[in-house]
Amino acid sequence: MVVLMYLIAAVALAIPAFLICTRRLLLARDFFFLSVYLQILLFLHIIPPFDASSVPPALHPTYCLLQALAIPLFEVPLVWIYLTLMKRSAAIPAMPTVLRVVPWRMVVFSLAPAVLAVGHFYVSLENGLFVRWLHSYYPIAMASLPRWQFYAYRSLVQIAPFFMLFFLVTFDAAQKWPGRRLCWLCMAVVIFEYMLQAAMNSREDSALAIVAMVGVFVVRSGRDRWLTPKHVGLLLVAGVFIAYLARVALIARSNYPIYGFLFEYFDPFWGEAGSFGGVPRMNGMDLITMIADSASRIGYAWGRAWLAPIYVVFGDVVGAPDVAWMKEKFAVTARYYLLLHYTNIENPTMDYGQGMLTDMFGNFGWLGMVLAAPVLALPLAYGTVALRRPRSLARFSLGVALLICASTYDQEAISIFLRMMKMMPALALTILLRPWRVVSAPYEAARQAMPSSSRSCEARTVTADPRFVHQVQRPVLKKPAPGGN
Repeated sequence: MVVLMYLIAAVALAIPAFLICTRRLLLARDFFFLSVYLQILLFLHIIPPFDASSVPPALHPTYCLLQALAIPLFEVPLVWIYLTLMKRSAAIPAMPTVLRVVPWRMVVFSLAPAVLAVGHFYVSLENGLFVRWLHSYYPIAMASLPRWQFYAYRSLVQIAPFFMLFFLVTFDAAQKWPGRRLCWLCMAVVIFEYMLQAAMNSREDSALAIVAMVGVFVVRSGRDRWLTPKHVGLLLVAGVFIAYLARVALIARSNYPIYGFLFEYFDPFWGEAGSFGGVPRMNGMDLITMIADSASRIGYAWGRAWLAPIYVVFGDVVGAPDVAWMKEKFAVTARYYLLLHYTNIENPTMDYGQGMLTDMFGNFGWLGMVLAAPVLALPLAYGTVALRRPRSLARFSLGVALLICASTYDQEAISIFLRMMKMMPALALTILLRPWRVVSAPYEAARQAMPSSSRSCEARTVTADPRFVHQVQRPVLKKPAPGGN
């Protein structure tokens, strides 16, 4: 059976390889999609055979069946939907555009997440929550925080990646503006605080943040098929940095209970590091296999597994008293529901490997595999198009948020929608402040060529619609003098 698992994995790997060789999938344009697809291959096809020795032999046939059916039911529709959407977007003629920054609005917009990052740092140190995974009382400590401290602590983790990508695209696409250095400083504060807490608490969050920041430059490079040497160098540096942060996290987890917080943790050669435990944690087929037989006999959840995570999100906002109890019992995920109802495991709070297909299969069975394809393909396609060709601030902001929410496979499917809800304050701030707007490149070039004293008059009389760009350079015909030729 293990040999059959490897053969199925080879077939799954052949699909993206063929699409890349035939230029249907492009390395630069489809960077975010390929990064997610790589995670899918790891969780569903590459890691499970390596972890087969820890799986009871009676479950091996179910493993092979699920791996084989995941290809036609999930992966092939995923690729087809994504490529169809990208083909339709490419058929729309694109006009070259640039971003015109409104300086004072951009400064205010940059200060908001910087203040949030400083607030997160203060709350973390004041309440001993900087390394949150150490505390068995973490849910109780969170529930006891004042509301403003709770929102400052939780909001940074949820919306900081959005601001990071938004800033990077702005600095890449917009011309210089007054206050640019202050905006750079604010972005540095946000990135530093987010990466610091991610390095201490979540290897996955730090890795995904680095990949997303590199992906911005790759996708917006203007190239499609191949990566430039600069992009390859960025990926290599990102890989080294990700390995460094993973090492820091392992050292901190092993030594923090003994020594407390030390700056020596950031020395990768200091102290002893715990085990990574990556193979069982990245086995995305294990939990699906465990619940498959019971779910088919008892009946699938049909959405009931998502009630707890949805309730917790709204309960956090209104301060529901039982949310802290649910978090203390770890009864806040769809995985907890599936383990409790479809397995005989005595401790359903254990950290089992999962992925998007886990809760989709537990809720809807084989139909869930088919439904998972558009749930993942739509945000990736929309976000990629918005990142490559911003057409408006609202569309661009929504695309960036969707990319962040769908950039990882190691999450529950409902998490995409819940993370989007948590990003609504950031989206609302962006649309209300409007720190920049998209204008036609020829129009902006003609505007910059005009004398500064004429721009205010031109702005009042000429619309920014690209269809009327020719009006900016329309020659003024003078009426000939009487008796002239």
